[in-house]
Amino acid sequence: MAEPSPNTDASRASDPLSGVADQLGPLQAITSALSRSLTPDEVAAVVIGHAYNALRASAGSVFFCQTTTGELRYAASRGIAPAAVERWLDGSLPSPEVLAQTARTSEPQWYETYAEFVAAVPGASQALTSPERLQAVVVLPLRIGRRTLGVISFSFSEPRHFGPEQRDFLLTVSEVCAQALDRAHLFEAERSARTEAAEANRRLQMLSEASKAFAESNRDFSSALGVIAQSLTEMVGDSATIALISLIKGDGTVMENVAARAKDPEFAEELKAFAREHPQRLGQGLRGRVAATGEAVFIPVVDKEQLREEIEPDYKPIFNRFKLSSIIVVPLRAHERILGTISLSRADPRRPLTAADLSVVQELADRAALTIENARLYESSQRAIRVRDHMLALAAHELATPL
Repeated sequence: MAEPSPNTDASRASDPLSGVADQLGPLQAITSALSRSLTPDEVAAVVIGHAYNALRASAGSVFFCQTTTGELRYAASRGIAPAAVERWLDGSLPSPEVLAQTARTSEPQWYETYAEFVAAVPGASQALTSPERLQAVVVLPLRIGRRTLGVISFSFSEPRHFGPEQRDFLLTVSEVCAQALDRAHLFEAERSARTEAAEANRRLQMLSEASKAFAESNRDFSSALGVIAQSLTEMVGDSATIALISLIKGDGTVMENVAARAKDPEFAEELKAFAREHPQRLGQGLRGRVAATGEAVFIPVVDKEQLREEIEPDYKPIFNRFKLSSIIVVPLRAHERILGTISLSRADPRRPLTAADLSVVQELADRAALTIENARLYESSQRAIRVRDHMLALAAHELATPL
């Protein structure tokens, strides 16, 4: 490990941006690049690109504050030890305390030598990044008004004096970066709102089409089940989504899996066979509990170990095969009576099911329950008609052939 440089003015390098004339060109280049940045990631790229180069830094990092929790999230870096970056990305290493402190206080931190940095920041000497890259360190808040949106840091390979002009320049850089980040957040929010509105319209259209399809199939019980399962996967599904329809049998103690659908044809057949062979007891498992209570279950992110402990042994092979990452189970309710459940599962952890998915699945289930009830009533009436016709035929035969 390199020895810290002595804390003397003679040992500190002069800043390459020591005058206003030297600062104007780089600042214009940074501002121009930021004006074209439409996402937070693009803002981060400018920080570790244009700003990093203008400062002749040896390392730099960008962390953004989470909107909901305020915790720092790694966004980008340059010159940082790969081991640190990997652990920041997987969450096994918290953000550096020196950055967290700036996020909490919204105050910049200036360390002109490695000795100052180590003395002021606990654990700095144990940083994974080489001390040779940390001979001077500056940490700056990305602040808009009273809101701190993130933190950026730069370090240098030799001690550096941060005079008034240098500090003004760095604070100006952090200010324009914060403004760009705020614009990017607003742009993303607007784009997300447009996307959500378009998705809501798409789902309303699909609900309308599903209702029409249900109405056309409500005289054929098997066809109705197939149409319902297909509508589910089309509405919120992709190649990593499966739908399962389970109905309570006549004795009221067991649920029969009557329809299954997945876009992967091979898995769809495997799922159908499994569903037929493994009925679910009422009150047991997720589907059994939903059927017993009438309350939906929504698990946006599955705790695989916990779920593996809860599911019945017979279900573990299909669980391991599909690797569920998100689950919705809703009741099929018609006229205050629970007929069964609809289950929707996804195996793509990058696209968890959402509250909007839960809402549309429950809406579809309410319409599907009426279709199932109508199909059952129709089949029952057809059986009664067949019995009646058979009895009339027997009576006519008896009348036609008296003793």
